[in-house]
Amino acid sequence: AEAMLARLKAPKGWHECGTGAGIRRQNPHMHLFECATALYDATGEPRFKAIADECLDLFRTVFLQPDGSVFERFEPDWQPRVADQVVEPGHMTEWIFLIDAYEEVTRQDTGVDLARIFDTAWAARDGSGALPDHSVPRATTRRCWPQTELLKASIVLERRGHALPGGADPESILAMLRRDYLDVPVTGGWYDKRTTDGDLVSDMMPASTFYHILVAVRMFLEREEALAAEPPALRTQA
Repeated sequence: AEAMLARLKAPKGWHECGTGAGIRRQNPHMHLFECATALYDATGEPRFKAIADECLDLFRTVFLQPDGSVFERFEPDWQPRVADQVVEPGHMTEWIFLIDAYEEVTRQDTGVDLARIFDTAWAARDGSGALPDHSVPRATTRRCWPQTELLKASIVLERRGHALPGGADPESILAMLRRDYLDVPVTGGWYDKRTTDGDLVSDMMPASTFYHILVAVRMFLEREEALAAEPPALRTQA
């Protein structure tokens, strides 16, 4: 993996393909940040933290915008693309989960205002309370995986003591996820995509979505276990 990354290294960040041509995107760097954080957690090797730190620096200085949104597409010099710029609320909430994990692993405060990112993503919801596939340009579809990232981000912010907007509590988000995506004829299955009006677009189950569902449900169950273990007085206050 390190040999491949070395071949893709750019002066700032990494190229997405071996030619080094084309647009630059935040998404591969988000997953590299996730991977490097996990590698550092598993090994304690500073070189993996250095990779995560470079991705985090890109997030803070390039991807994250002043209003809390996260841009997806950039020119080779990391200037934001104008004609075909995209904002995906699902990636915004995914970054919340990943930055929280980084801070847990490194015991370092990144200084990123996670609540601001959450509020901006939350404001992009459709009438059903779900995140659209992208808010810029405005999508007419909403896949399952952004809703799982919304659930994960809600759990993170609740644990960190942030006040959540009305309806943004984990129970409400999970109820929406169950209603629109997880209540399917196949046990353990899911629906992949609906329109923002609620119509089912695809009943396929892409394997890539399984990861998102698994982690989100695991986090919710761990949260339930932690709440059940609290003294009754603390549960009442919560």
